[in-house]
Amino acid sequence: MHTNTICRIIAVSVCAILRSSITLSDVVDDQIKKLKDGDPNVRLTAARTLGETKDARAAEALVAALPHNQPDVQHEVQTALVAIGEPAVKPLTTMLRRGNTEGWCAATVLIQIGKPSVTSTVSVLVESDFMGHTYAELTLTKIGAPSVGPLVLALENATRGKVPQFAPQEEGHVWKIARVLWKIGPPSVDPMLIALTNENPRLREAATVVLGNVKDQRTISPLITTLKDPNNRVRSAGMQALANFGEIAVDPLIRELEDEDPTARSMAASALVAIGLPSIKPLEIAMKGTNANLRMEGARVFQYMKNNKGTVPEGKASKTTE
Repeated sequence: MHTNTICRIIAVSVCAILRSSITLSDVVDDQIKKLKDGDPNVRLTAARTLGETKDARAAEALVAALPHNQPDVQHEVQTALVAIGEPAVKPLTTMLRRGNTEGWCAATVLIQIGKPSVTSTVSVLVESDFMGHTYAELTLTKIGAPSVGPLVLALENATRGKVPQFAPQEEGHVWKIARVLWKIGPPSVDPMLIALTNENPRLREAATVVLGNVKDQRTISPLITTLKDPNNRVRSAGMQALANFGEIAVDPLIRELEDEDPTARSMAASALVAIGLPSIKPLEIAMKGTNANLRMEGARVFQYMKNNKGTVPEGKASKTTE
């Protein structure tokens, strides 16, 4: 083909592209204006058209229209924002912070957008007041496994004091993050097991609490090791975490009563007391053995149960080591 002909074809193609781009821009601008039209049918069509264009420029206008429309129009607005995806996350998380109806509307869309929403939503979780972090918690929990990595990073930073405290007095940002991780469940287990070995005791404590609420049986043995942690808060968290497992944690806790570490024995005994009735029969059987530590701690468990719950068989509370 002749060179001049090729050049003319390219020139025509470029002009067509430019005309198309200008036309699309005009369409987007026009449909954004129609989002405020008094006729809900016009607003519905505008939202649908903007969703089809997937133009990021429409994101803020669509977010602004989200909570102020009839259900069918609102559905089209949500669909359009999901189609736009990541460019819609910033205005959506700004709305998420406000809580109430706006927060709920924003959360609904962020959940559908999924993974691209996570990092910004974690920021809302740790920085917002009650309503804002409530909807952030809902969003991250519903997104699930993709939320875990950013949440773990936020937890590491929070336990090092790198995140400002904006939470209500009854709980700090560390526990807001931890609660989302345990609500997500099994995907949180492996990173929390790694955190159990971290040098930072605040992170170990938070990881212990998360694992105690997820209640994955694989974590019982690692949680037993927290009863010997040098930090008292970690030991206490480990005791409560194991108590949360109930009956399935009884046998490993009874074995821990034989340990030479008196603190570990005391924590294991406290967990058995917290578990209550399911501990009694296995502990009775174990106390027939010869281990002095186990028999001593077992007697204390029975005494405490008798004094506080009245659930111990007659004679067991007074049993002592020989």
